[in-house]
Amino acid sequence: MGSVWSESYKVTRLFVSNNAWLTPGEDIRFTRFFLDYNYLAEWVGKSGFPVPDFDRYDNLFKTKQVEISCQRPPDLPPVNVSDYAISIRFGNNWPSVGPAVQEATIKQNTTIVIEPRDLEHISLDKALILARGIQNFLSLVMYPNPVYPLVMEGETKLDGKSKKTSLTTMRLLYKPIWTKPSEKITRLDIIFSYDDVKDILEGALNKMVTLEDGELKSSFNEFFSEYFSPSEFVEDRYIGMLRALEIFQRRTRDNDYYMPKDEYREKLQNKLNEQIDSALQNGDITEEFNKNLKKRLNFAYEHSLSARLNDLLTAYGTQFLSLFVGKKKDQFIRELVATYCWFMHFNPECQNERLETKELAPLDLRLELFMVALLLQYAGLRAENIDEIYKLYKFSYLRAN
Repeated sequence: MGSVWSESYKVTRLFVSNNAWLTPGEDIRFTRFFLDYNYLAEWVGKSGFPVPDFDRYDNLFKTKQVEISCQRPPDLPPVNVSDYAISIRFGNNWPSVGPAVQEATIKQNTTIVIEPRDLEHISLDKALILARGIQNFLSLVMYPNPVYPLVMEGETKLDGKSKKTSLTTMRLLYKPIWTKPSEKITRLDIIFSYDDVKDILEGALNKMVTLEDGELKSSFNEFFSEYFSPSEFVEDRYIGMLRALEIFQRRTRDNDYYMPKDEYREKLQNKLNEQIDSALQNGDITEEFNKNLKKRLNFAYEHSLSARLNDLLTAYGTQFLSLFVGKKKDQFIRELVATYCWFMHFNPECQNERLETKELAPLDLRLELFMVALLLQYAGLRAENIDEIYKLYKFSYLRAN
């Protein structure tokens, strides 16, 4: 139990004070759910401690007397995500009082609180989905610093778990999973602070956590699973990034096919199948090849990987191509696709245009930055603000020149 820095976690057990033991298989329900993430306080940027000026510091040394004051900041307005209200609240740990005190500490804490709006409770599964969606969004606005939960606690009723019905707080126990390291950061390391995104926060979180078939789902976990726990091999990271870009284009862009599915099936697919059957009857192809061709034609109306990458780079990639690629868009796409096909299928036809393995490490980071920019714009940030990210000094080492 307790806070563990720079880790991601797998929930294995839940513990409630000293009078109940619950496991994830049970119907666990919370009245409220509390979350603390690394870097959360830096991102929110609200402090109850006044910043002392130089004269006050000077007077401290002269008088050998210091006075520290703290006024808790007001809680921030809640945002609604599906049936739940998510708010950022502040608290304090006060110093103890006693004789011969040698140390006094006042600490401000910043916490995210999830509460049901019209429902009576939050299930464990829903709480974890909301926690993951918030984590994903925070990792975008604080890129490249990965955000992980430090403390996840739920307030629950002990009906049937103890002699009397009461509220108690359970803390999730964690099994650490290998992740990226977490380092100390300052406000200057944050791409977009709370104040920068507060106007779009509700819409952004609703896009990170979606409602599908009546159930909450975290969005774009294909990308975030690769981001939080990257492979040791550059080839795997490259394939993961291309897959994430393809999925993003499928889910967010209207231009998703060469021809509408119904129109293709009615007007073109049957004609193509007739030609294939004719080739089979003439003995030009085998039965197995006939079946393979028809199977491929079932999805021929959908855009190829090349077309999807072209769509994304045309719509969003002008600044990215200029600063981080240094090649013409068509050439860059041919290289990306050839490299993907080589590592996926080892197709010898891709040999000439594929990129060398030594080029993949910086390319993976460039594509990751592009994906982060795509997700931030999808979340609601303005395109001109996204372009400013590419100009930040922290990403200058990835520039083409």
